[in-house]
Amino acid sequence: MGEIGLRKGWHIAVLNIRHFALPHIGLCLLLFGICHVLFGSSRLDSQTVMTVLQYFAVLTGVILLTPLTAPEQTSELEQLMRTKATSYAYVLLLRAIYSLIALSLLLGGYGGLLYGLDSAIELPTLAGTLATAVLLGGLSLLVAAVSHQVVAGYMSAAVLYMLALFAGERLGVFQLFATGKISYSDKLWHAAVGLACITAALIYKCKRSS
Repeated sequence: MGEIGLRKGWHIAVLNIRHFALPHIGLCLLLFGICHVLFGSSRLDSQTVMTVLQYFAVLTGVILLTPLTAPEQTSELEQLMRTKATSYAYVLLLRAIYSLIALSLLLGGYGGLLYGLDSAIELPTLAGTLATAVLLGGLSLLVAAVSHQVVAGYMSAAVLYMLALFAGERLGVFQLFATGKISYSDKLWHAAVGLACITAALIYKCKRSS
């Protein structure tokens, strides 16, 4: 039974990645390409690296996480979702796991590229970027799940992003852009709240579908 369960989970994950995740991963790679065109990738100083990561790379969380609860777009996935043996909660959990893994790998890979090209990037800065990406993505996912509108999710992330641009330190722990030294306690809050939003979104969708 364990082997069968693993095979089923792998099959579901492959289908979702093929039909659901790959376009969004492609958008993230395009975003990194735009960063390369605007700022370059080689020998960037710490301030430029902070700008690239804080203002651009964090958007990968919105790209990857917001559409997690979107309606199924392919007949194969719809058929799989309707089978009694495959629960909606199981599919959503798999989506959340591989999306968070993909987010970590993409940001880690981009950070590794910058490091390899002699840019002034540090691991804590990259970890802080991941935390903020999870916050933005988790918030937009929760709004999208509750409103049943993916666009509303994107808009909520845009609102928080704009508030962070103009309100700055008045947002307290939800300040997205560090003007000096990064507050790692704030970044821990970002990660915690983001993961809580993801969990709440999945629970809400599962209860609605039951």
